[in-house]
Amino acid sequence: MISTHASASAKIILFGEHAVVYGQPAVAIPIQDVRTSAAISIDAAVADPVIEAKDLKIETTLSAASHPESIGHIIKTIQLIHDKIVKLPKSGWRLTIWSKIPIERGLGSSAATSIAIIRALTKAMMKVIAPRELINYSFELEKIHHGTPSGIDNTVISLEKPILFRKDREPSPIHPGSMFFIVGDTGISKKTGDVVAQVAAARNSNQEQFDRIFTQIGQIARDGALALKDGDAKKLGKLMDENQNLLQRIGVSSPELENLVNAATMRGALGAKLCGAGKGGCMVAVAKDGVTAENIAADLLKAGAVRSFTTKLK
Repeated sequence: MISTHASASAKIILFGEHAVVYGQPAVAIPIQDVRTSAAISIDAAVADPVIEAKDLKIETTLSAASHPESIGHIIKTIQLIHDKIVKLPKSGWRLTIWSKIPIERGLGSSAATSIAIIRALTKAMMKVIAPRELINYSFELEKIHHGTPSGIDNTVISLEKPILFRKDREPSPIHPGSMFFIVGDTGISKKTGDVVAQVAAARNSNQEQFDRIFTQIGQIARDGALALKDGDAKKLGKLMDENQNLLQRIGVSSPELENLVNAATMRGALGAKLCGAGKGGCMVAVAKDGVTAENIAADLLKAGAVRSFTTKLK
């Protein structure tokens, strides 16, 4: 075993959230400059592997009688690695995790944590893991964490490339034109699994209407993949607005999200929508250039966002 470091990016779903759970396509992109990191340190004096989650201010040992619920996902990731990928030493190492990805905001924090840990521990054990294996193992962990996820988060984060995704099919990579995006965080935490379950319950009472909306969202995702490839920010923005209207109709937006969407549009965004499960979390907007993107990010803070940032897709 060797000391090492690995990381995993955040992600944005540009089109297709919720509809993707029911077999429709979706488009997702990585946020390369917002990441979760995991480091393995070798220390012969460590009798029981130490787990340190810096942002949560938690330090514990792997074989402790109980672990805080907030790091349960980390413990399950280590267990999966030991059981299914490579046997880990029973002593002599420390895992440290830290992240710039806000938790429960629709930016893929749980998948990024799993993937960063898998990358770090397999690298420390000098075990090569193929992209498809990484996708599959991280999806097992997403199912534990979220219940019935589509698999889009762990797939785009594993590949760290823009993709057109459809459940139970191989993802199609998208080679995008240059574009500028802005993310605004409402500060409201929502568990993806809870919102997905709420949508499922609503669909059960009106399946025909919901499936019609999901089909429309799926077509927007297909058109959005083409606009992304062409670098057509104006077209992409129009599609984002259409997708947001449909997400409002299935009840996953919120006053806080709509406030930030409207603030972005008023400042010059070409389009804006919620990203992720909704009911809180984050929104995303697209801008014509970097200067406009930075201005929008500043205005989102004035409009009530707890944080905002820009990212360029190349």
